[in-house]
Amino acid sequence: MLRQTVTPPSPFVRRHDIRMYENRFRRVKEALPAHAVLGYISDPGRKAPPLGFQMGARSLHEAFYAKRFFLAQYVLLPAILVDDTEHALIVGNFDPPSAPDLESLRGLVLLRDFGDGVMLFTRRPK
Repeated sequence: MLRQTVTPPSPFVRRHDIRMYENRFRRVKEALPAHAVLGYISDPGRKAPPLGFQMGARSLHEAFYAKRFFLAQYVLLPAILVDDTEHALIVGNFDPPSAPDLESLRGLVLLRDFGDGVMLFTRRPK
């Protein structure tokens, strides 16, 4: 029901972006509890700008990160993504042709690699 009321922002997001993300995240979505609250990690150095950001005030790099974060959130509904690695489960969204930077994954344990840059992590026990 929530998914029907959430409309991705335009012109950043095109229909084929949504279809691509639905395909990329289909298997991880099936493996997750429906109403989970999940951490999120992506390529290092990319942090989502605060909600309500003004496009002119942010770099293209930040806008690309935000687009990827919000697309992942949209296709994983009703699960909720939080842009941190402090949750029990963390979804990784990386550029498919390159491996994630190991330094950015410190403290995380890979649970499953779903392919195409989508991974599921948990926190390393302390």
